[in-house]
Amino acid sequence: MSKNIVASQIDNLPDTSKYKPKYTPVNQVNDLLKKGLSYTQIGKLLGIHHSAVCRLIQRHGLNPVEDECYKKNRADILVSKQRLLLNNVTVAAVKKMPVRDNIVSFGILYDKERLERGLSVTEGIIDVLLAIHQSLFPKQVGDNSDNIIDVTPNNDDSHPPNTEKVTIE
Repeated sequence: MSKNIVASQIDNLPDTSKYKPKYTPVNQVNDLLKKGLSYTQIGKLLGIHHSAVCRLIQRHGLNPVEDECYKKNRADILVSKQRLLLNNVTVAAVKKMPVRDNIVSFGILYDKERLERGLSVTEGIIDVLLAIHQSLFPKQVGDNSDNIIDVTPNNDDSHPPNTEKVTIE
């Protein structure tokens, strides 16, 4: 198939729709739609009936004009959808959510807020995880976790690794 096909050449092609291919490549249909070809012209090029082209387009939601419009206005569209979702979140709904869903939702909103403020998403993640852990597992009476001493080596040379060879008999 030539890249520069003239519409009059397509209209003169024989109708081969009775020999339908088993698979119609969706990306080819989408590319031909972007070039402004009609369903009939696309059908003739691909050897399928124009109604099959129409069904394929509907089934896969192909619409290059709408796609371009969406891409240009994606941020504004997403803002309106976010507002819609947030307006429908109630305290009762949040209380009914499983703990995992609340934590995931919190993390997503936290990340988005940091991105909006121009901050790194990973900088404060440890603080967030600690806050979540503390909210899920509050300190118990008699918990002496504050008295734990860190004995992890700090990779200095004051404790060189043991290099003696050990033989087992």
